[in-house]
Amino acid sequence: NTLQLGSQCWMKENLRTTHYSNGTSIDLGSGTSTTVAYIYCPNNDANMVPSYGYLYNWVATMNGSASSSENPSGVQGPCPTSWHVPSDAEWTQLTDYVSSQSQYWCDGNSTYISKSLCSQSGWSTSDGTCAIGNTQSNNNATGFAAPPAGQYIGSYSFYNTNATFWSTTESSSTESYRRNFSSSSATIGENTQVKYRGFSVRCLKD
Repeated sequence: NTLQLGSQCWMKENLRTTHYSNGTSIDLGSGTSTTVAYIYCPNNDANMVPSYGYLYNWVATMNGSASSSENPSGVQGPCPTSWHVPSDAEWTQLTDYVSSQSQYWCDGNSTYISKSLCSQSGWSTSDGTCAIGNTQSNNNATGFAAPPAGQYIGSYSFYNTNATFWSTTESSSTESYRRNFSSSSATIGENTQVKYRGFSVRCLKD
């Protein structure tokens, strides 16, 4: 179930595997860790996994690989064979492409592209014409369909208000770059966050 955007081929869905491609399992976490690979159910609800995928800490996302800022990243992580976890540069390639296509803009603004990349339901209602949570039927022009799976930060947070995705590019020994979509925002957040948190993973074709 894939999607072509520019020269990139993405999975249309968040990753929901419980194993690496060699068969090694990833444990369901009940706490945070920067050394043990864990997955988490969005909002601590296993019924959400089919639609929202699992949340993965950075250890699980990297599966022993070193930080990569390359394009392509070269980090398979928990993705299946011939797929990989995107680097920060690859996320930038995606957002630059979407920003270059006027059919994906909201209100004629090339930076207002969040709605075009997010799912058409599940988001908390929000004011502002170009906010993800406003008139959700107008979302997902690209087909990327990012769902608001929230985060695990030691507790389950931001469910229905945020979609947050890991990259393979660390900013320090304790933090890595991520992309964040918020129900109240028209733009995509690019910043760093601590590695023990659980975020969504979206795989990119090699």
